[in-house]
Amino acid sequence: MVIYGSVAGIIHREMQPEPVDKEPKPEPKNKRYIPRPVVVDGEHEYPSVNAAAKALGCIPGALNRTLSGQTASYKGHTVKYADEA
Repeated sequence: MVIYGSVAGIIHREMQPEPVDKEPKPEPKNKRYIPRPVVVDGEHEYPSVNAAAKALGCIPGALNRTLSGQTASYKGHTVKYADEA
């Protein structure tokens, strides 16, 4: 008997035995992303990095580098998370 195409894969999978001791997948550490508020120049607070980047006219990656400590400031603006300020 000759079987061609995707039918062969389906038959092959059906013939394989199911593992008896199959463990469930572990739960992810972060189920949901919760944005952190960002403070710019110690005066203006924004609900997220994206909102602060939009207000400053830049991309969020530039502010992320500043927030992670890779750069001291962004275009003369000091940027910190609200819980760190």
